Amino acid sequence: MTADQIAILTGIAQTVVYAAEKIFGAKMGADKLAYAMNLAKSLLSKKGLTFDEDVIRAAIEAQVQSLKFEQAAVNE
Repeated sequence: MTADQIAILTGIAQTVVYAAEKIFGAKMGADKLAYAMNLAKSLLSKKGLTFDEDVIRAAIEAQVQSLKFEQAAVNE
């Protein structure tokens, strides 16, 4: 995996996490993850990239944690 591919994956993961939060709200974790995974795979495919599902999921979960930290900082 190149640095450019990692950057694209990270950017797409961030985008799909924000989209899932907007669409599904604070609940429905399994539905949000399924939506985010499918959207990420689709967006990566459009860029000609494929990643193992575990890698995509890890990128998405990292972005979820980042979002939680952002939200906690705002609420302090």
